[in-house]
Amino acid sequence: MGGWFYRIILSLLVLFSLFFVVLYQFGGLKYFINAMIQINNLEKEIKQQAQQDFRGNDNKNVHKGLLGNSWKNKILVWTMSGPKIFTSDKYSVYSFYDICGDINSNDLIDVATSISTDIMEWNKQVKSGDYVIVQISQAENGGNIGNLREIYAYNWWGFLPIDTWRQCTR
Repeated sequence: MGGWFYRIILSLLVLFSLFFVVLYQFGGLKYFINAMIQINNLEKEIKQQAQQDFRGNDNKNVHKGLLGNSWKNKILVWTMSGPKIFTSDKYSVYSFYDICGDINSNDLIDVATSISTDIMEWNKQVKSGDYVIVQISQAENGGNIGNLREIYAYNWWGFLPIDTWRQCTR
């Protein structure tokens, strides 16, 4: 009888481990952990500012975090309060700001911007670990209330106070 108990515990442990590995490798968890480590290694005053910039304001309809992954009409974002899954619809707008795309030797940055209503087109440009700001639909801004209204993705972590060149070569 005791053998079954250990088999169940071992099975649950293996299942949990597999789930963690999938989230870490394909769900963007490794970028979130890396960002938290980098924020925690900052000096106290700078660390508080970086945490505030990552967390965002207290507007319950705006969420900031790192892109985990997206599939069909779902987008996983790692926020300071944990992972959140947002549902998009036909009214959703997707923006991508390529800050790292064209840095020249003078540190002048030419930001390439892409705005689309097609999540598949947006998926071709973004990658796990990109910094995102998500705005949720409300009655006054259209779309299905509670769904993703707009998402802004940046391939640069603007909440970290380190130079652009170093961030873009990470």
